[in-house]
Amino acid sequence: MFHAAPQSAAHLVPKLAKGGVRRFRIELVREDAEGARRVVEAYRRLLAGEVAPAEVARGLRVEGSYGVVRGSLRVLQA
Repeated sequence: MFHAAPQSAAHLVPKLAKGGVRRFRIELVREDAEGARRVVEAYRRLLAGEVAPAEVARGLRVEGSYGVVRGSLRVLQA
């Protein structure tokens, strides 16, 4: 199940790249062609060291958390 809001692991990219990771994956769920272009360009700039992770998150309007999150799911008591 996908989280209701887009997430980003941009804050992990510099450390991973410095540690030798050379391949990254971007998951697109509902983006149109222009949205996909914006996401790919933001991460290309991040990997090139042209922007900071926080700038990527702000520009793409994504949550800075990554992975399993509580999100909007909750248990309703009957």
